Amino acid sequence: MKRLLVIGAVALMMVSASWGTVTPACTSDTLADYTTPGFACTVGDKVFSDFTATLTGVGVSTAGVGITITPDNNPTLGPGIDLSLTGFSVSSGESMDLKFGYNVNTVSGQPLIEDASIGIAGAANSGSGLVSIGENVCVGGTFSDLGAGTGCSTGSGPPNELELDVQNPGPPAVFFDQKFFAPPVSEAAAFKDISVSGGLSGSASLSSISQNWSEVPEPAGVSFMLGAGLLGLGFLRNKFKKA
Repeated sequence: MKRLLVIGAVALMMVSASWGTVTPACTSDTLADYTTPGFACTVGDKVFSDFTATLTGVGVSTAGVGITITPDNNPTLGPGIDLSLTGFSVSSGESMDLKFGYNVNTVSGQPLIEDASIGIAGAANSGSGLVSIGENVCVGGTFSDLGAGTGCSTGSGPPNELELDVQNPGPPAVFFDQKFFAPPVSEAAAFKDISVSGGLSGSASLSSISQNWSEVPEPAGVSFMLGAGLLGLGFLRNKFKKA
């Protein structure tokens, strides 16, 4: 029995080493908590970290704006995060801008990210009002200046940098955008410029944003190794029982 416990402990150590340090699961929390230095959390097989945000207003105070981040483990689009905004609205002659960035990695370090998608909900406007989000994604690397979305470590322009854009109104109004990577990668960085503008004679507001990163099926080799290890432990257990 003691030998079996030792073998089991060694197997768990090997699995832990291969998957790296355990990072806590993401929970619904404020933007201030997510942007705490050193903060990182997981959704599904993705680790989200190094959050940065800058909120500014022209002609309007941003003091009443509330931003909450919530994990989104979408079965179709993959793991991601949602932003819920309150008070992110402007009238004629006013505008608000949120610059928001973060890094995303796979928990296992395997190249399982094959696309990024972004969607908006609760976007309303009138007159010359406009809601828009422009996103720059560094594919397979990080931005040297994550707060500005510049300096992608893998190079500038496609396929190293990809742009996603959504807006309301148009023409045309775009509420969802998705870009695919080839080949898949194990890390990426995202920088969003989220803005609402009332224009000369309008209004605009935004209450929800979603961002997801696809899950590629786990490499067969990894699954085989884990399966073989568990099978081996079962074989040894039966052997010790007979002995």
